[in-house]
Amino acid sequence: MKKVFTLLFFVLLSVHSLFALEIYAGKGIEGVKMITVENDQTIALDSPISFVESGVRVGSYLFLAMRNFGFSILEADGLILRNTMCVGDVTDIAINIEFLDLFVADGSRGILRYKFFRPDFLKFVEVVPVHGWVVDIEVWKDYLIVATDGFGLYLYKKVNGYFEEVDKLGGYGLPKTSSNFLPSEMFVDKKGRIFLASGLKGLIVLKIYADKLIVEKNIGIGYADSLDFCNEKLIVADFKGKRVLLFDVNDNIKFAKQFNLVEEPRKVKLIEDPWTEEMFILAITDSGIHLKNLSTAEESRIYGTYNCIIKPLIYEP
Repeated sequence: MKKVFTLLFFVLLSVHSLFALEIYAGKGIEGVKMITVENDQTIALDSPISFVESGVRVGSYLFLAMRNFGFSILEADGLILRNTMCVGDVTDIAINIEFLDLFVADGSRGILRYKFFRPDFLKFVEVVPVHGWVVDIEVWKDYLIVATDGFGLYLYKKVNGYFEEVDKLGGYGLPKTSSNFLPSEMFVDKKGRIFLASGLKGLIVLKIYADKLIVEKNIGIGYADSLDFCNEKLIVADFKGKRVLLFDVNDNIKFAKQFNLVEEPRKVKLIEDPWTEEMFILAITDSGIHLKNLSTAEESRIYGTYNCIIKPLIYEP
């Protein structure tokens, strides 16, 4: 009963949003900033924490990875600190709402798995061993996908309640793959497709099938260093080309548009305003956040130094 109540609680909160567009942006040693954009006006609120590396929003809570420190949980409204865990050098966080699993990537020391029932009650379950430095983690059903720096992509599966390694792709163990296969960011959709930004290898599309990582397509993009997915649309940042590419990926991958920038995009996110259903591209550059409305083609900038965007996690059974 507790699990059902908690699951409904997070799902209901995940569809709640304010009328204004809210952006939660990590500022590294300066913590995280909540930016409200309404009628071309911005209102900012700073957090009491620091060293934010990445994170995810679930309902009304932010789960933040903090390099050289651990991870923290904040209330999204007001950025009120609810919990902090000092576990090491956290590089990424992933959450499986269906199973109430919280995964915390602790650099090269492993992935910590917790059960969460509320922000101040986390139950430690296991440490999933990893190979190399973890740069990104994603979850899909009973699988955990881990991207590492130089050691390739790893697939883990939950067996008898705990995660075991079942497959890998790339890495130093394979000839001529360490310099070509360098995953930097990925996304897994509800169909089990993995979209992987892999530097000079461009965009790699994989499929999880029978406990295996199957490469379906490789699209040359220049230097793909970031990507994101929302409502069957995919954006990929080409760092060297100073552009963001938009794809329709409902069934097959189809190129849609290209957006040129004056600076290199370091991180990109694709978000939807739940009230207007307008789509926005957010691109982090050296000067700040470049905001592009896909419906109206309007553009705006939020100046400052940012390193990540904390995006809401949408639960799709």
